[in-house]
Amino acid sequence: MEIFFDESGNTGAVKNNNNRLNYDNQRHFALCGLVFENNEDKEIIKRKYNLLKEDFNIQGELKGNSLLTRKHNELLNRFINEILDKTHFKISIYDKNFYILTRMVSVLSGFEHKNMYPLEFYQIASSLITENDEILLKYCQLEENIEPDKIKEFLEFLQNYSYTNVLNSNLSYMAETILKNELVDIVLDNLKGISKYIGTKSTNIVNLSTLSEFIFMLKYESKTNLSNEELSIYHDKIDGFSKVFQNELASFGINVSFIDSTDNTFIQIADNAASIFCKVINQTVSIFENKKEWDKDSEWTLELASKLINKVQIDNIKFTLPIQNWAISLCIKDMFQPSFSKDKRNNLHFNNFYFHNISKINYEINKSAGIDSQNIYDLLNR
Repeated sequence: MEIFFDESGNTGAVKNNNNRLNYDNQRHFALCGLVFENNEDKEIIKRKYNLLKEDFNIQGELKGNSLLTRKHNELLNRFINEILDKTHFKISIYDKNFYILTRMVSVLSGFEHKNMYPLEFYQIASSLITENDEILLKYCQLEENIEPDKIKEFLEFLQNYSYTNVLNSNLSYMAETILKNELVDIVLDNLKGISKYIGTKSTNIVNLSTLSEFIFMLKYESKTNLSNEELSIYHDKIDGFSKVFQNELASFGINVSFIDSTDNTFIQIADNAASIFCKVINQTVSIFENKKEWDKDSEWTLELASKLINKVQIDNIKFTLPIQNWAISLCIKDMFQPSFSKDKRNNLHFNNFYFHNISKINYEINKSAGIDSQNIYDLLNR
């Protein structure tokens, strides 16, 4: 099996940069894996892609960001209709804010909390997404300077923070309990366990976590006990991080070859898909958070999101998003497809879809109970 990867969304580590998160408005990150089990399929997709570029007189590399410009609407539709499919494309979508919050909750509550009570764990992190960036910034500072005194300062900050959502005051209680019972050393050990990577001072490298989870899920869902020896993995070059990826994954017996996208058609296709998904999901979440989902100006983006999700299909998309935004994505899939009446695009119909999807998501999350770090380690090593 060959897999060709590319990513989109200001990749690398999430950091505090002059009291701002370093990714500006690129809150979401997407990784596309183009998966082939035979050379015949490779040649078919390569031929279709080259014909597409030829029809639109594209010389050299077609970058994904250009596909979402107004002048390339026809090219974008051709790419979705003729290149994307449910057989070869797998997409991972990450909300970087949510990613940092899940790390923080794991550190404070213990990694076994997520394994034993996954739904409760993700509900806590999903609720915390409604707070401003101050908590995220403080936590990123802590990961970069792990000392007992800094941990105490952070816990006191959480204890005294003015939460906008009353449910989030549970975090204050958690911090108070750690301080009261003198459990700072346990938090310190948890932080050290996830802090630095081999060969770099960086922490929380989002794209490495996404790639590792992608490989884990591919093997976990495989019906043929897929082994590392059967995987040939190619990834677009990542400035400053390629060696980190190789070092971290080599410890599991997983080899990744980094190649220049200009030299490989399949990396270019993965780039196009990752860029489209990343930008559209980023815009979609912003539309709903700003309550503009029924505005005429939002229609094109949401219809495009629906088209993308339905073309690749839900089973091939991993949403690492707050539960509510994951549910919204599923609502969009149904409510903004061409067969759905525009007259029914309103809160009344949306709420029915939303609560149904929340129920489905909660069920899926609960199914993951019992998958602990040892299970993941064993499977990645297989």
